[in-house]
Amino acid sequence: MARLVRQSMNNSEALNDAVEQSLREVFPPDVLRLKGSELGEIVRDAFEYRKSLVSPDGTLHDSFEESLDEEIRQRVEALVVAKDEPFDPDLFLHPITRAIQSVERRTGGPRLYAGLLLQLDSAFEVLTGDLMVAISLLHPVDYDLKSLGLSSGEIIRAVNQEGVAQLFAEREAATVLNRSLDAWIEWFERAPRKLIAPGALTSITDVKRFHLIRNVLAHGDAKPQSRHLKLMEELGLQETDFRLTSERFAEACEAYLALGYELWAISGDKLFSKEPGFSGPLTYIQIRLLNNGFSSVVASLDHSRLRSFQVDEVRINAWLAKLDEVDRDSEFELDPPFEENTVEEQIRQWEPDDSVAERFERLQLAKLVLTGDRVQANALATQMFASGRLQINHVLDWPIFRKLDTERILQAHEDGA
Repeated sequence: MARLVRQSMNNSEALNDAVEQSLREVFPPDVLRLKGSELGEIVRDAFEYRKSLVSPDGTLHDSFEESLDEEIRQRVEALVVAKDEPFDPDLFLHPITRAIQSVERRTGGPRLYAGLLLQLDSAFEVLTGDLMVAISLLHPVDYDLKSLGLSSGEIIRAVNQEGVAQLFAEREAATVLNRSLDAWIEWFERAPRKLIAPGALTSITDVKRFHLIRNVLAHGDAKPQSRHLKLMEELGLQETDFRLTSERFAEACEAYLALGYELWAISGDKLFSKEPGFSGPLTYIQIRLLNNGFSSVVASLDHSRLRSFQVDEVRINAWLAKLDEVDRDSEFELDPPFEENTVEEQIRQWEPDDSVAERFERLQLAKLVLTGDRVQANALATQMFASGRLQINHVLDWPIFRKLDTERILQAHEDGA
């Protein structure tokens, strides 16, 4: 899902076109004929540099802008010197700034985010379909061949070939996905699967809002019609919500990602309950989300309901996500969405699974990190490194261990070797 969105946001052809049009707006043809290629590189680079800084606070933003302005000036001065022409660099700076702003309007406006939302929704559909297929293959259901639209000839050919189960599973997923978002969710709730209890998905309302926006943008003139009014009222949408901004698109990404995670976590808990804990599918997904800055997605789900073999690792990642969210909100002086004391109390009362000695020791180390006892945590980690019970790949693979003083621990290990 993230890859599809990233590909669209980094669409080089669209960006090149926006840069070219913006330069024509602010520079005369003679200047572009002489220096158009070099000016285009400056404008494009400046646009991408500015886009790379996400949600800065005031100090960082000011420092970044000053650094960027200085770099633009240096490149313009180098351009003028290289051409050995009597142009004042200051004459270029204001038009370049206007060109950058024009690129931002052309590539960062509602049209771009409407297209990205369409891709995001399609990526979520692919994710949901793949999950449906995986569920059907692991726990086959009684397929309604008529509803799948299979002809007698197709069925005869399928049973005589390998992959018949895959064919039926993919066909069932396709029939569900051709309906509505509600039908997708109902598929997980309906017998004989009953993988998710009705009302268990906390992100579904937010996704329904953006799914409606997607439908209006895809099938209308970007304005809701009378047939949409009732659903808009139910979902609390205003007409202005259909004009997307970068902030609104970021909210859409968070919503779709959160619902995808909920679907995977709740249904996958039943499907992969016998997978090893540390390397299980759900912990792998959690780690990817934590490493990419989506701790709020992991923190939003009530993982205490999950009863899989990997429950300890899953809860550790969830607690880490919640504490990270508290730290982040405290930094920006917002009301924290979680009661930190409640999280800490859950951690203190938690007794790690001691059925496997090596795993038990790693869980104990994780608990020391979560409770903030860094002295004991670093001491235990040093002992585990020295004996080989803890390896560098454990530290690199699990975000909780990155809060250890790894450099000091490894240095102590080398000194003692």
